[in-house]
Amino acid sequence: MRRIRGDLDWIAMKCLEKDRSRRYATTAELVDDLDRFAHHQPVAACPPSVIYRARKFARRNRGFVAAATVVLIVIIAGVVSTVTFAVGESRQRAVAQMQADTNKAINNFLNEMLSSVDPKKAKGRDVGILSDILNEAVKKVSTDLSENPRVEASVRRTIGLTFMNLGLYDKAAQHLERSLELENSFRRGSLLDLAESFHLLGNLRDYQGQYDEGERLLRKAIELRRADSESNGTKLGASLNKLAELLLNEGRLEDAKECMDESRQLHEQLYGQGAKELVPVLNLLAAYWGNAGKYEQAEQLFRECLSAQADSLDDIDTFVTIYNLGTTLKELGKYDEAEAHFLRAREGYERLVGTEHPAFLAVINALAALMERQGRLVESESLQREVLATLRRSLGDRNPRVHSSLNNLGTVLFAQEKSQESIAVFREAVDFAREVHGSNHPVLAISLGQLGFALRDTKGTTKYAESETLILKALSIFDTTLPPSHPYTQNTLRGLRRLYAKDAMNDPAKLAEVESKLAHYSTGP
Repeated sequence: MRRIRGDLDWIAMKCLEKDRSRRYATTAELVDDLDRFAHHQPVAACPPSVIYRARKFARRNRGFVAAATVVLIVIIAGVVSTVTFAVGESRQRAVAQMQADTNKAINNFLNEMLSSVDPKKAKGRDVGILSDILNEAVKKVSTDLSENPRVEASVRRTIGLTFMNLGLYDKAAQHLERSLELENSFRRGSLLDLAESFHLLGNLRDYQGQYDEGERLLRKAIELRRADSESNGTKLGASLNKLAELLLNEGRLEDAKECMDESRQLHEQLYGQGAKELVPVLNLLAAYWGNAGKYEQAEQLFRECLSAQADSLDDIDTFVTIYNLGTTLKELGKYDEAEAHFLRAREGYERLVGTEHPAFLAVINALAALMERQGRLVESESLQREVLATLRRSLGDRNPRVHSSLNNLGTVLFAQEKSQESIAVFREAVDFAREVHGSNHPVLAISLGQLGFALRDTKGTTKYAESETLILKALSIFDTTLPPSHPYTQNTLRGLRRLYAKDAMNDPAKLAEVESKLAHYSTGP
Protein backbone atom coordinates (compact mmCIF):
# COMPACT_ATOMS: atom_id res chain seq x y z
CA MET A 1 0.00 0.00 0.00
CA ARG A 2 2.92 2.34 0.69
CA ARG A 3 3.92 2.15 -2.98
CA ILE A 4 0.65 3.76 -4.09
CA ARG A 5 1.41 7.40 -4.74
CA GLY A 6 0.20 10.40 -6.72
CA ASP A 7 -3.27 10.86 -8.20
CA LEU A 8 -4.92 7.96 -6.37
CA ASP A 9 -3.86 9.43 -3.02
CA TRP A 10 -5.34 12.77 -4.11
CA ILE A 11 -8.63 11.12 -5.01
CA ALA A 12 -8.77 9.39 -1.62
CA MET A 13 -7.99 12.61 0.23
CA LYS A 14 -10.59 14.57 -1.71
CA CYS A 15 -13.16 11.98 -0.60
CA LEU A 16 -12.03 12.41 3.02
CA GLU A 17 -11.98 16.21 3.07
CA LYS A 18 -13.59 17.64 6.24
CA ASP A 19 -14.70 20.70 4.26
CA ARG A 20 -17.85 19.61 2.40
CA SER A 21 -17.21 22.10 -0.42
CA ARG A 22 -13.86 20.41 -1.17
CA ARG A 23 -15.27 16.86 -1.42
CA TYR A 24 -16.79 15.35 -4.56
CA ALA A 25 -20.27 16.83 -4.90
CA THR A 26 -21.69 13.67 -6.49
CA THR A 27 -20.87 10.02 -6.98
CA ALA A 28 -20.63 10.76 -10.72
CA GLU A 29 -17.79 13.22 -10.11
CA LEU A 30 -15.87 10.57 -8.16
CA VAL A 31 -16.35 7.97 -10.91
CA ASP A 32 -15.32 10.51 -13.60
CA ASP A 33 -12.09 11.25 -11.73
CA LEU A 34 -11.38 7.55 -11.37
CA ASP A 35 -11.96 7.10 -15.10
CA ARG A 36 -9.50 9.91 -15.82
CA PHE A 37 -6.97 8.25 -13.55
CA ALA A 38 -7.45 4.90 -15.30
CA HIS A 39 -6.78 6.57 -18.68
CA HIS A 40 -3.73 8.51 -17.43
CA GLN A 41 -5.49 11.86 -17.70
CA PRO A 42 -5.12 14.73 -15.18
CA VAL A 43 -7.51 14.33 -12.26
CA ALA A 44 -9.59 17.10 -10.69
CA ALA A 45 -8.46 16.09 -7.20
CA CYS A 46 -4.89 17.29 -7.61
CA PRO A 47 -4.62 21.07 -7.07
CA PRO A 48 -0.92 22.03 -6.72
CA SER A 49 -1.67 24.51 -3.93
CA VAL A 50 -2.50 21.87 -1.32
CA ILE A 51 0.50 19.53 -1.62
CA TYR A 52 1.85 20.26 1.80
CA ARG A 53 -1.55 19.99 3.55
CA ALA A 54 -2.31 16.73 1.79
CA ARG A 55 0.98 15.17 2.88
CA LYS A 56 0.36 16.23 6.46
CA PHE A 57 -3.15 14.73 6.31
CA ALA A 58 -1.84 11.45 4.93
CA ARG A 59 0.73 11.19 7.73
CA ARG A 60 -1.92 11.86 10.38
CA ASN A 61 -4.46 9.42 8.92
CA ARG A 62 -2.41 6.63 7.38
CA GLY A 63 -4.83 3.91 8.40
CA PHE A 64 -7.89 5.74 7.17
CA VAL A 65 -6.26 6.79 3.87
CA ALA A 66 -5.08 3.22 3.33
CA ALA A 67 -8.60 1.89 3.87
CA ALA A 68 -10.07 4.43 1.49
CA THR A 69 -7.38 3.60 -1.06
CA VAL A 70 -8.41 -0.06 -0.95
CA VAL A 71 -11.97 0.97 -1.72
CA LEU A 72 -10.81 3.12 -4.59
CA ILE A 73 -8.65 0.34 -6.02
CA VAL A 74 -11.77 -1.81 -6.24
CA ILE A 75 -13.65 1.01 -7.95
CA ILE A 76 -10.80 1.48 -10.42
CA ALA A 77 -10.83 -2.23 -11.09
CA GLY A 78 -14.47 -1.87 -12.09
CA VAL A 79 -13.79 1.11 -14.34
CA VAL A 80 -10.79 -0.52 -16.04
CA SER A 81 -12.50 -3.87 -16.42
CA THR A 82 -15.40 -2.24 -18.22
CA VAL A 83 -12.95 -1.16 -20.92
CA THR A 84 -10.77 -4.29 -20.98
CA PHE A 85 -13.44 -6.98 -20.97
CA ALA A 86 -16.09 -5.36 -23.11
CA VAL A 87 -16.62 -8.30 -25.52
CA GLY A 88 -17.47 -11.99 -25.19
CA GLU A 89 -19.99 -13.71 -22.98
CA SER A 90 -17.52 -14.91 -20.37
CA ARG A 91 -15.96 -11.50 -20.24
CA GLN A 92 -19.37 -9.89 -19.91
CA ARG A 93 -19.79 -11.95 -16.77
CA ALA A 94 -16.48 -10.56 -15.58
CA VAL A 95 -17.74 -7.06 -16.31
CA ALA A 96 -20.90 -7.77 -14.33
CA GLN A 97 -18.86 -9.01 -11.38
CA MET A 98 -16.55 -6.04 -11.50
CA GLN A 99 -19.55 -3.73 -11.73
CA ALA A 100 -21.00 -5.41 -8.64
CA ASP A 101 -17.68 -4.87 -6.85
CA THR A 102 -17.73 -1.23 -7.94
CA ASN A 103 -21.29 -0.76 -6.66
CA LYS A 104 -20.35 -2.34 -3.36
CA ALA A 105 -17.28 -0.13 -2.99
CA ILE A 106 -19.20 3.06 -3.81
CA ASN A 107 -22.02 1.95 -1.54
CA ASN A 108 -19.70 1.29 1.41
CA PHE A 109 -17.86 4.54 0.86
CA LEU A 110 -21.02 6.66 0.72
CA ASN A 111 -22.57 4.93 3.71
CA GLU A 112 -19.41 5.44 5.76
CA MET A 113 -19.44 9.17 4.99
CA LEU A 114 -23.18 9.53 5.66
CA SER A 115 -23.20 7.46 8.84
CA SER A 116 -20.58 9.79 10.33
CA VAL A 117 -23.41 12.34 10.55
CA ASP A 118 -25.39 9.99 12.85
CA PRO A 119 -25.51 11.50 16.38
CA LYS A 120 -24.61 8.10 17.80
CA LYS A 121 -21.24 8.47 16.05
CA ALA A 122 -20.89 12.24 15.91
CA LYS A 123 -20.25 12.47 19.68
CA GLY A 124 -21.66 15.88 20.44
CA ARG A 125 -21.00 17.80 17.24
CA ASP A 126 -23.59 20.46 16.44
CA VAL A 127 -26.84 18.68 15.56
CA GLY A 128 -27.99 21.50 13.27
CA ILE A 129 -24.84 21.16 11.20
CA LEU A 130 -25.28 17.39 11.03
CA SER A 131 -28.84 17.82 9.80
CA ASP A 132 -27.70 20.34 7.17
CA ILE A 133 -25.09 17.89 5.88
CA LEU A 134 -27.71 15.20 5.61
CA ASN A 135 -30.17 17.48 3.82
CA GLU A 136 -27.50 18.26 1.22
CA ALA A 137 -26.93 14.54 0.68
CA VAL A 138 -30.67 13.98 0.27
CA LYS A 139 -30.86 16.48 -2.60
CA LYS A 140 -28.46 14.36 -4.62
CA VAL A 141 -29.73 10.83 -3.92
CA SER A 142 -32.66 10.77 -6.31
CA THR A 143 -30.69 12.16 -9.23
CA ASP A 144 -27.18 10.79 -8.72
CA LEU A 145 -28.20 7.26 -7.75
CA SER A 146 -31.35 6.79 -9.82
CA GLU A 147 -29.56 4.46 -12.25
CA ASN A 148 -28.10 2.31 -9.46
CA PRO A 149 -31.08 1.22 -7.34
CA ARG A 150 -29.10 -1.18 -5.11
CA VAL A 151 -26.76 1.58 -4.01
CA GLU A 152 -29.73 3.94 -3.68
CA ALA A 153 -31.55 1.47 -1.40
CA SER A 154 -28.53 1.14 0.87
CA VAL A 155 -27.76 4.86 0.98
CA ARG A 156 -31.41 5.71 1.70
CA ARG A 157 -31.34 3.18 4.54
CA THR A 158 -28.35 4.99 6.05
CA ILE A 159 -29.96 8.40 5.58
CA GLY A 160 -33.23 7.18 7.09
CA LEU A 161 -31.46 5.70 10.12
CA THR A 162 -29.54 8.92 10.67
CA PHE A 163 -32.67 11.07 10.43
CA MET A 164 -34.37 8.69 12.88
CA ASN A 165 -31.51 9.02 15.37
CA LEU A 166 -31.73 12.80 14.98
CA GLY A 167 -35.41 12.54 16.01
CA LEU A 168 -36.65 13.71 12.59
CA TYR A 169 -39.15 10.91 12.08
CA ASP A 170 -41.08 12.24 9.07
CA LYS A 171 -37.86 12.72 7.10
CA ALA A 172 -36.66 9.29 8.16
CA ALA A 173 -39.90 7.71 6.93
CA GLN A 174 -39.43 8.99 3.37
CA HIS A 175 -36.09 7.22 2.99
CA LEU A 176 -36.80 4.04 4.93
CA GLU A 177 -40.04 3.47 3.02
CA ARG A 178 -38.25 3.98 -0.31
CA SER A 179 -35.38 1.71 0.75
CA LEU A 180 -37.79 -1.10 1.60
CA GLU A 181 -39.68 -0.57 -1.65
CA LEU A 182 -36.44 -0.89 -3.63
CA GLU A 183 -35.19 -3.94 -1.69
CA ASN A 184 -38.52 -5.70 -2.28
CA SER A 185 -38.22 -5.06 -6.02
CA PHE A 186 -34.88 -6.88 -6.44
CA ARG A 187 -35.24 -10.43 -7.76
CA ARG A 188 -31.90 -11.51 -6.34
CA GLY A 189 -31.52 -9.17 -3.45
CA SER A 190 -29.70 -9.73 -0.19
CA LEU A 191 -31.74 -11.17 2.66
CA LEU A 192 -29.53 -9.23 5.06
CA ASP A 193 -30.34 -5.93 3.36
CA LEU A 194 -34.05 -6.69 3.05
CA ALA A 195 -34.24 -7.70 6.72
CA GLU A 196 -32.44 -4.51 7.73
CA SER A 197 -34.95 -2.41 5.80
CA PHE A 198 -37.86 -4.16 7.52
CA HIS A 199 -36.13 -3.76 10.89
CA LEU A 200 -35.42 -0.04 10.57
CA LEU A 201 -38.88 0.87 9.30
CA GLY A 202 -40.44 -1.21 12.09
CA ASN A 203 -38.25 0.63 14.59
CA LEU A 204 -39.42 3.96 13.20
CA ARG A 205 -43.09 2.96 13.38
CA ASP A 206 -42.62 2.21 17.07
CA TYR A 207 -41.25 5.72 17.63
CA GLN A 208 -44.19 7.12 15.67
CA GLY A 209 -46.71 5.16 17.75
CA GLN A 210 -47.85 3.07 14.76
CA TYR A 211 -47.59 -0.15 16.69
CA ASP A 212 -49.55 -2.56 14.49
CA GLU A 213 -47.48 -1.80 11.40
CA GLY A 214 -44.30 -1.71 13.44
CA GLU A 215 -44.96 -5.18 14.84
CA ARG A 216 -45.68 -6.58 11.36
CA LEU A 217 -42.44 -5.15 9.96
CA LEU A 218 -40.30 -6.33 12.87
CA ARG A 219 -41.74 -9.84 12.78
CA LYS A 220 -40.90 -9.96 9.06
CA ALA A 221 -37.32 -8.86 9.83
CA ILE A 222 -37.07 -11.63 12.44
CA GLU A 223 -38.41 -14.19 9.96
CA LEU A 224 -35.82 -13.19 7.35
CA ARG A 225 -32.98 -13.16 9.85
CA ARG A 226 -33.88 -16.63 11.09
CA ALA A 227 -33.81 -17.88 7.49
CA ASP A 228 -30.51 -16.24 6.51
CA SER A 229 -27.60 -18.60 6.99
CA GLU A 230 -25.15 -15.69 6.69
CA SER A 231 -26.54 -13.99 9.79
CA ASN A 232 -24.46 -14.52 12.93
CA GLY A 233 -27.32 -13.97 15.34
CA THR A 234 -26.48 -10.43 16.43
CA LYS A 235 -28.94 -8.88 13.98
CA LEU A 236 -31.64 -11.34 14.99
CA GLY A 237 -31.08 -10.35 18.61
CA ALA A 238 -31.42 -6.68 17.69
CA SER A 239 -34.79 -7.31 16.00
CA LEU A 240 -36.01 -9.37 18.97
CA ASN A 241 -35.00 -6.53 21.29
CA LYS A 242 -36.80 -3.95 19.18
CA LEU A 243 -39.96 -6.05 19.02
CA ALA A 244 -39.82 -6.49 22.80
CA GLU A 245 -39.58 -2.72 23.21
CA LEU A 246 -42.57 -2.17 20.93
CA LEU A 247 -44.63 -4.79 22.79
CA LEU A 248 -43.79 -3.09 26.10
CA ASN A 249 -45.06 0.17 24.62
CA GLU A 250 -48.25 -1.65 23.65
CA GLY A 251 -48.67 -2.92 27.22
CA ARG A 252 -48.23 -6.59 26.18
CA LEU A 253 -45.79 -7.46 28.92
CA GLU A 254 -45.67 -11.24 28.62
CA ASP A 255 -45.30 -11.16 24.83
CA ALA A 256 -42.42 -8.74 25.31
CA LYS A 257 -40.84 -10.99 27.94
CA GLU A 258 -40.89 -13.91 25.51
CA CYS A 259 -38.86 -11.91 22.98
CA MET A 260 -36.43 -10.78 25.69
CA ASP A 261 -35.84 -14.32 26.91
CA GLU A 262 -35.00 -15.52 23.39
CA SER A 263 -32.71 -12.56 22.78
CA ARG A 264 -30.93 -13.04 26.08
CA GLN A 265 -30.34 -16.72 25.41
CA LEU A 266 -29.05 -15.91 21.92
CA HIS A 267 -26.64 -13.24 23.17
CA GLU A 268 -25.36 -15.46 25.96
CA GLN A 269 -24.63 -18.19 23.42
CA LEU A 270 -22.74 -15.70 21.23
CA TYR A 271 -20.87 -13.72 23.87
CA GLY A 272 -21.18 -15.54 27.20
CA GLN A 273 -22.91 -14.52 30.42
CA GLY A 274 -22.03 -11.09 31.75
CA ALA A 275 -20.83 -9.78 28.36
CA LYS A 276 -21.39 -6.09 27.59
CA GLU A 277 -23.37 -7.08 24.49
CA LEU A 278 -26.17 -8.20 26.83
CA VAL A 279 -26.76 -4.67 28.15
CA PRO A 280 -29.55 -3.78 25.64
CA VAL A 281 -31.65 -6.84 26.48
CA LEU A 282 -31.00 -6.46 30.22
CA ASN A 283 -32.15 -2.84 29.92
CA LEU A 284 -35.37 -4.09 28.37
CA LEU A 285 -35.78 -6.68 31.09
CA ALA A 286 -35.41 -3.94 33.71
CA ALA A 287 -38.08 -1.93 31.88
CA TYR A 288 -40.31 -5.03 31.94
CA TRP A 289 -39.98 -5.24 35.72
CA GLY A 290 -40.74 -1.53 36.00
CA ASN A 291 -43.86 -1.85 33.84
CA ALA A 292 -44.91 -4.80 35.95
CA GLY A 293 -44.64 -2.66 39.07
CA LYS A 294 -41.60 -4.51 40.42
CA TYR A 295 -39.54 -1.38 40.91
CA GLU A 296 -36.91 -2.87 43.22
CA GLN A 297 -35.99 -5.52 40.62
CA ALA A 298 -35.96 -2.85 37.93
CA GLU A 299 -33.68 -0.61 39.97
CA GLN A 300 -31.16 -3.39 40.61
CA LEU A 301 -30.98 -4.38 36.94
CA PHE A 302 -30.72 -0.79 35.68
CA ARG A 303 -27.82 -0.23 38.09
CA GLU A 304 -26.07 -3.33 36.72
CA CYS A 305 -26.50 -2.04 33.17
CA LEU A 306 -25.18 1.39 34.10
CA SER A 307 -22.15 -0.15 35.76
CA ALA A 308 -21.36 -1.96 32.49
CA GLN A 309 -21.73 1.33 30.57
CA ALA A 310 -19.56 3.42 32.92
CA ASP A 311 -16.89 4.01 30.27
CA SER A 312 -19.39 4.89 27.50
CA LEU A 313 -20.30 8.50 28.27
CA ASP A 314 -20.32 9.42 24.57
CA ASP A 315 -22.92 6.73 23.89
CA ILE A 316 -26.57 7.78 23.83
CA ASP A 317 -27.62 4.37 25.13
CA THR A 318 -25.82 5.10 28.41
CA PHE A 319 -28.10 8.06 28.99
CA VAL A 320 -31.14 5.95 28.14
CA THR A 321 -30.18 3.76 31.09
CA ILE A 322 -29.62 6.81 33.33
CA TYR A 323 -33.04 8.17 32.38
CA ASN A 324 -34.76 4.82 32.94
CA LEU A 325 -33.11 4.45 36.35
CA GLY A 326 -34.30 7.95 37.26
CA THR A 327 -37.86 7.03 36.30
CA THR A 328 -37.68 3.93 38.50
CA LEU A 329 -36.26 5.88 41.45
CA LYS A 330 -39.13 8.35 41.12
CA GLU A 331 -41.66 5.52 41.41
CA LEU A 332 -39.81 4.30 44.51
CA GLY A 333 -40.13 7.74 46.09
CA LYS A 334 -36.38 8.43 45.95
CA TYR A 335 -36.95 11.88 44.56
CA ASP A 336 -33.57 13.51 45.18
CA GLU A 337 -31.69 10.64 43.57
CA ALA A 338 -34.19 10.54 40.70
CA GLU A 339 -33.64 14.24 40.07
CA ALA A 340 -29.87 13.77 39.99
CA HIS A 341 -30.25 11.06 37.34
CA PHE A 342 -32.67 13.14 35.25
CA LEU A 343 -30.28 16.11 35.33
CA ARG A 344 -27.42 13.87 34.28
CA ALA A 345 -29.52 12.44 31.42
CA ARG A 346 -30.51 15.96 30.38
CA GLU A 347 -26.86 17.02 30.14
CA GLY A 348 -25.98 13.94 28.08
CA TYR A 349 -28.87 14.27 25.64
CA GLU A 350 -28.32 18.01 25.21
CA ARG A 351 -24.66 17.39 24.41
CA LEU A 352 -25.24 14.47 22.06
CA VAL A 353 -28.53 15.14 20.27
CA GLY A 354 -29.65 18.68 21.11
CA THR A 355 -32.65 20.20 22.84
CA GLU A 356 -35.25 19.49 20.14
CA HIS A 357 -34.73 15.71 20.15
CA PRO A 358 -37.67 13.64 21.50
CA ALA A 359 -35.37 11.86 23.98
CA PHE A 360 -34.24 15.19 25.47
CA LEU A 361 -37.85 16.34 25.73
CA ALA A 362 -38.79 13.07 27.46
CA VAL A 363 -36.23 13.86 30.18
CA ILE A 364 -37.64 17.37 30.64
CA ASN A 365 -41.13 15.85 30.79
CA ALA A 366 -39.94 13.49 33.53
CA LEU A 367 -38.32 16.33 35.45
CA ALA A 368 -41.56 18.31 35.34
CA ALA A 369 -43.52 15.28 36.59
CA LEU A 370 -41.00 14.87 39.41
CA MET A 371 -41.45 18.53 40.38
CA GLU A 372 -45.18 17.83 40.78
CA ARG A 373 -44.36 14.96 43.16
CA GLN A 374 -42.04 17.29 45.09
CA GLY A 375 -44.76 19.93 45.42
CA ARG A 376 -43.09 22.41 43.02
CA LEU A 377 -46.40 22.86 41.21
CA VAL A 378 -46.03 26.23 39.50
CA GLU A 379 -42.58 25.34 38.21
CA SER A 380 -43.86 21.97 37.05
CA GLU A 381 -46.83 23.43 35.18
CA SER A 382 -44.69 25.97 33.34
CA LEU A 383 -42.22 23.30 32.25
CA GLN A 384 -44.99 20.88 31.22
CA ARG A 385 -46.62 23.47 28.98
CA GLU A 386 -43.30 24.25 27.35
CA VAL A 387 -42.54 20.58 26.69
CA LEU A 388 -46.02 19.86 25.35
CA ALA A 389 -45.82 22.75 22.87
CA THR A 390 -42.40 21.61 21.64
CA LEU A 391 -43.49 17.99 21.27
CA ARG A 392 -46.56 18.97 19.28
CA ARG A 393 -44.49 21.18 17.03
CA SER A 394 -41.82 18.56 16.36
CA LEU A 395 -43.78 15.27 16.45
CA GLY A 396 -47.38 16.23 15.70
CA ASP A 397 -50.46 15.72 17.87
CA ARG A 398 -50.62 11.93 17.67
CA ASN A 399 -47.26 10.78 18.99
CA PRO A 400 -47.22 8.74 22.24
CA ARG A 401 -44.84 11.24 23.86
CA VAL A 402 -47.51 13.91 23.44
CA HIS A 403 -49.97 11.74 25.38
CA SER A 404 -47.54 11.32 28.27
CA SER A 405 -47.08 15.08 28.42
CA LEU A 406 -50.86 15.65 28.40
CA ASN A 407 -51.29 13.29 31.33
CA ASN A 408 -48.56 15.02 33.29
CA LEU A 409 -50.00 18.48 32.60
CA GLY A 410 -53.46 17.31 33.69
CA THR A 411 -51.98 15.90 36.89
CA VAL A 412 -50.21 19.12 37.89
CA LEU A 413 -53.35 21.16 37.11
CA PHE A 414 -55.39 18.77 39.26
CA ALA A 415 -52.88 19.12 42.11
CA GLN A 416 -53.40 22.91 41.98
CA GLU A 417 -57.19 22.43 42.14
CA LYS A 418 -57.62 23.82 38.62
CA SER A 419 -60.45 21.34 38.11
CA GLN A 420 -61.98 22.46 34.84
CA GLU A 421 -58.62 22.84 33.13
CA SER A 422 -57.45 19.44 34.32
CA ILE A 423 -60.70 17.78 33.20
CA ALA A 424 -60.33 19.27 29.71
CA VAL A 425 -56.73 18.05 29.44
CA PHE A 426 -57.58 14.55 30.70
CA ARG A 427 -60.48 14.27 28.24
CA GLU A 428 -58.07 15.08 25.42
CA ALA A 429 -55.66 12.47 26.79
CA VAL A 430 -58.43 9.84 26.89
CA ASP A 431 -59.44 10.53 23.28
CA PHE A 432 -55.80 10.40 22.24
CA ALA A 433 -55.16 7.08 24.02
CA ARG A 434 -58.22 5.44 22.47
CA GLU A 435 -57.16 6.54 19.00
CA VAL A 436 -53.50 5.52 19.29
CA HIS A 437 -53.57 2.55 21.69
CA GLY A 438 -57.07 1.11 21.38
CA SER A 439 -59.63 0.38 24.07
CA ASN A 440 -57.66 -2.00 26.33
CA HIS A 441 -54.26 -0.43 26.98
CA PRO A 442 -52.79 0.58 30.37
CA VAL A 443 -52.05 4.05 29.00
CA LEU A 444 -55.78 4.53 28.36
CA ALA A 445 -56.56 3.22 31.85
CA ILE A 446 -54.22 5.79 33.40
CA SER A 447 -55.99 8.64 31.60
CA LEU A 448 -59.45 7.24 32.44
CA GLY A 449 -58.53 7.00 36.11
CA GLN A 450 -57.08 10.50 36.21
CA LEU A 451 -60.19 11.92 34.55
CA GLY A 452 -62.36 10.00 37.00
CA PHE A 453 -60.43 11.44 39.96
CA ALA A 454 -60.77 14.99 38.60
CA LEU A 455 -64.54 14.55 38.16
CA ARG A 456 -64.81 12.99 41.64
CA ASP A 457 -63.46 16.15 43.19
CA THR A 458 -65.91 18.30 41.23
CA LYS A 459 -68.93 18.11 43.50
CA GLY A 460 -72.26 16.93 42.11
CA THR A 461 -74.26 13.71 41.59
CA THR A 462 -73.79 13.67 37.81
CA LYS A 463 -70.03 14.01 38.12
CA TYR A 464 -69.90 11.18 40.66
CA ALA A 465 -71.69 8.81 38.30
CA GLU A 466 -69.34 9.56 35.42
CA SER A 467 -66.37 9.36 37.77
CA GLU A 468 -67.40 5.88 38.94
CA THR A 469 -67.83 4.65 35.37
CA LEU A 470 -64.40 5.88 34.35
CA ILE A 471 -62.56 4.54 37.39
CA LEU A 472 -64.19 1.11 37.10
CA LYS A 473 -63.27 0.98 33.40
CA ALA A 474 -59.66 1.82 34.31
CA LEU A 475 -59.65 -0.99 36.90
CA SER A 476 -61.00 -3.51 34.39
CA ILE A 477 -58.20 -2.62 31.92
CA PHE A 478 -55.53 -2.92 34.60
CA ASP A 479 -56.94 -6.31 35.66
CA THR A 480 -56.56 -7.70 32.11
CA THR A 481 -53.24 -6.09 31.12
CA LEU A 482 -51.09 -5.86 34.26
CA PRO A 483 -49.94 -8.39 36.84
CA PRO A 484 -52.02 -8.72 40.03
CA SER A 485 -51.21 -6.23 42.79
CA HIS A 486 -49.68 -3.73 40.36
CA PRO A 487 -49.31 -0.27 42.00
CA TYR A 488 -51.53 1.25 39.29
CA THR A 489 -54.36 -1.06 40.36
CA GLN A 490 -53.89 -0.25 44.03
CA ASN A 491 -53.74 3.50 43.40
CA THR A 492 -56.92 3.34 41.33
CA LEU A 493 -58.69 1.41 44.10
CA ARG A 494 -57.66 4.09 46.58
CA GLY A 495 -59.18 6.69 44.28
CA LEU A 496 -62.39 4.64 44.13
CA ARG A 497 -62.40 4.38 47.93
CA ARG A 498 -62.45 8.17 48.16
CA LEU A 499 -65.39 8.26 45.73
CA TYR A 500 -67.47 5.90 47.90
CA ALA A 501 -66.59 7.71 51.15
CA LYS A 502 -69.04 9.80 53.23
CA ASP A 503 -68.02 13.13 51.75
CA ALA A 504 -68.73 11.94 48.19
CA MET A 505 -71.12 9.15 47.08
CA ASN A 506 -71.47 7.77 50.64
CA ASP A 507 -71.97 4.13 49.58
CA PRO A 508 -70.92 1.92 52.54
CA ALA A 509 -71.42 -1.40 50.70
CA LYS A 510 -69.21 -0.49 47.76
CA LEU A 511 -66.71 1.11 50.11
CA ALA A 512 -66.42 -2.13 52.08
CA GLU A 513 -65.82 -4.09 48.88
CA VAL A 514 -62.98 -1.76 47.86
CA GLU A 515 -61.47 -1.91 51.34
CA SER A 516 -61.48 -5.71 51.15
CA LYS A 517 -59.60 -5.68 47.84
CA LEU A 518 -57.03 -3.25 49.14
CA ALA A 519 -56.50 -5.36 52.25
CA HIS A 520 -55.99 -8.42 50.02
CA TYR A 521 -53.32 -6.60 48.01
CA SER A 522 -51.50 -5.40 51.14
CA THR A 523 -51.34 -8.85 52.75
CA GLY A 524 -50.93 -10.92 49.58
CA PRO A 525 -52.84 -14.09 48.60
